This record gives sequence, C-alpha cells and structure tokens, in this order.
Amino acid sequence: MSASFDVAHALDGGISDRERAWTFIRTFAAAWGDALAEDDGTPKAELEQAEEMLGRSLPTALHEFYTLAGGRPDLVANQDPLLPPHEVFVHDECGGVLVFRSENQGCAFWGVRLTDLDRDDPPVLVQARHGWVPFFERVSLACVELVLSEALFGGGGRLYNACELSADLLG
Repeated sequence: MSASFDVAHALDGGISDRERAWTFIRTFAAAWGDALAEDDGTPKAELEQAEEMLGRSLPTALHEFYTLAGGRPDLVANQDPLLPPHEVFVHDECGGVLVFRSENQGCAFWGVRLTDLDRDDPPVLVQARHGWVPFFERVSLACVELVLSEALFGGGGRLYNACELSADLLG
C-alpha cells in the first residue's frame, strides 16, 4: 500500500453518500495495488441476467458497486466475498432478504430486505447466530467495509496476522 495513503484521513468526515463511497474505494484501490479500470466491474449483461433470474432489480448502490469493482477479487473476494451476481439469492427469513455477501464458511450472510430493494442505498443486515440484525444503514457503507476487510485478508497477508501480540509489542 502506498505510504502516502491514510485511510483515516480519507474517511475523515465520514461517507455521506454513494459517490463519496465510490470515490474512497477508487482511491483506496489505487493506493492498495492497481487503480480500478473500466473492466474491473461486473459486466452489465451479467448483472441483467442475475436480476432476470431473481425477478427483481438490485438496489442502485449495489448495482453501482458491482459495476465499479465486482470483478476485482483482491478487493471483494479474499475472505467473506461479494457473491458473483449469479450466486445472489433470496433468504426467506424476515420477510425475505436479498443476500449479496457470504462469510467464507457460510456462517454469516449480508443482505438487504426485499421490502427495501426499491431504495437507492438501503440498509444492510447481517445474519449470524442470532438471526438478521442491522449491519450498516446503507449499502454503500457496507461496500466500503467490505473492501477494507477484504484487503486485510488479501495481498499475501501483508496486513493480516491473527496471532496475539507478544508482550514486547504490547507497549
């Protein structure tokens, strides 16, 4: 990662809207490795085919994220991946949730309530041991979190170390 990129500084002031989220992700990707290119997104035809199969449209923010970075495994598919569009599915609990991300062992899922699909940037839920609970108030924020968390597990383990700190490092 570029030593000149500061995640905390880039997130200063928060992520107020989708465009700010996509700008952050573009900037992060360029600093992390390779800048996002036009062909790094999921092809339009693949998204249309998935929506046809589901019988419903993806929320605008999720569609935009797939178009922006859906084809970049280093950003979306190291540990708890963004599902490829053809694997997006509806989970029947809570009146129905459109699932777009899965924990790598199937222990958790992230999704949007079917009743919120008409919203441009709807809230995201996460399903784990205790059922579906709120995760982020907007898909765009969940996408920023996805990219940051996937980066921790990618890049040959440059940032990720699941070991406890030794006593000499705690200070």
